[in-house]
Amino acid sequence: MVALNHIIIDQEFESLCPQLAEEEQQQLQANIEQDGFRDGVVVWKEERILLDGHHRMQIYQELYKDTKKKPTPIEKSFKTRDEAKEWIILNQFGRRNLTPFQRAELALHLEPILKVKEKAKNNQKRGGNSGSVGRQKSGKRITTDRELAKTAGVSHDTIHKAKVISATASEKTKKELRNGSKSINQAYGEVMGRPPKSAKSDEFGLSAHEAAKRDPGVRWEKAFHDLYKYMNSIRDFGGIATTASEWSQKYRDQSVEEIENIIGVLKGWIKDLESIK
Repeated sequence: MVALNHIIIDQEFESLCPQLAEEEQQQLQANIEQDGFRDGVVVWKEERILLDGHHRMQIYQELYKDTKKKPTPIEKSFKTRDEAKEWIILNQFGRRNLTPFQRAELALHLEPILKVKEKAKNNQKRGGNSGSVGRQKSGKRITTDRELAKTAGVSHDTIHKAKVISATASEKTKKELRNGSKSINQAYGEVMGRPPKSAKSDEFGLSAHEAAKRDPGVRWEKAFHDLYKYMNSIRDFGGIATTASEWSQKYRDQSVEEIENIIGVLKGWIKDLESIK
């Protein structure tokens, strides 16, 4: 059994475990003080990396390292890092009271793992029906989203909106989504430039020119959200293989003039696609 002082804290793995609220952390500490460590900490046996129990491990290291109160290491074997990550995410779904955005966020971490599995499965089938692979790309993306939604216990629409929010929203907005003070629908409306239903006016409800006169920074935000919208439209036509999230992330640091030029090109593409649909 691995010794507690030999356990490694991996930042990526730790980030997959949602943080406790301050009162939850205090309650956990009080429980440990009264009853000791009733639950152990789960460790990847082969790599000695902590998989579950980061809050308990932190409390142990800060308060009980030189005492008899110690969490018990529980070892689990995995062949790859992806297998370990998948276990962490599924374990969180099973035991934590998560907000819808937290559930969707965790599910999105599974997406590349599912793609690797799908690619391996296709490689095994290669030779039998290879000509159909290219035609099924869009369908596979939808299937993957639905699989993620089912795993997370949320709707397919929630997964789609969470992808958009993850790629475009500020950290402040994401924090509000994680603690439940803001809904996914509300955040999605904000990043897509829709004015809140309860508001009489909103910066993003203005045209890019009108918004620019009031606040130059808003012009950039408006252009960026329009960029995302038009990319999404082209994706729906099947005109691009990559997702709108991937494209918009690529152009996140461009100037407003460059983004508006790209929007002009995208509008032309959409017009052409509509004419041949």
